[in-house]
Amino acid sequence: MPTIHEAHWRHANLYLSVADNANDRYTSNTKQDENLRFFDDNVEQIDSAFSWLLSLSPTQQTDLLLIQLVDAVSSIGMVRYSIREKLIPLQKLQIEACQRLSIKEFEADAIDGLGIFYAYLGELQQAVELFKQALEIANQANDKDLAPDIQNHLRTAQEQLKNKKPTHQRKKISALVFLIPTWLKLKRHQIKHDLFGVITTHNQLGEIY
Repeated sequence: MPTIHEAHWRHANLYLSVADNANDRYTSNTKQDENLRFFDDNVEQIDSAFSWLLSLSPTQQTDLLLIQLVDAVSSIGMVRYSIREKLIPLQKLQIEACQRLSIKEFEADAIDGLGIFYAYLGELQQAVELFKQALEIANQANDKDLAPDIQNHLRTAQEQLKNKKPTHQRKKISALVFLIPTWLKLKRHQIKHDLFGVITTHNQLGEIY
């Protein structure tokens, strides 16, 4: 019989899969109402997984799981969570986890994601600074796939900042349309990285703990 700790790990991994499924279904652009209901039906358990995970002292395994879980709510969370009060704090925690793991590519990607959130909120100067930081780290890591995408995000934000008018929802949506699709593609690719395999199966969880 699993210990309470093991049971929590299994629960967190189960609802990581659920959140990831909901996110993928939402970004498929089909049956949006149905996909949102699916997320809503499970959001309490997803939030419970976040709460339990964040109550632990960071380890390599908890950091890897946190990175995945934040990614899993990256898109659908924008219509179900407060970006400023929920998603931005989670994204900052993801950045810290990437830094603890010393994986520069993930850190650059996470900072880029934070910049996208600020761009959506219309805070373009903050977004520009984050994109510059992300680009510098991506270049240090010699990530030739990620760096051009961040450069495009930076260019778009700079252009919008240069031509900025009083902020309203149309401007926010404009920023989102240009920035989100590539980011989501990168997130899905990132999750497939072999390093994440250490926390994705029942048997391996038993070996870790």
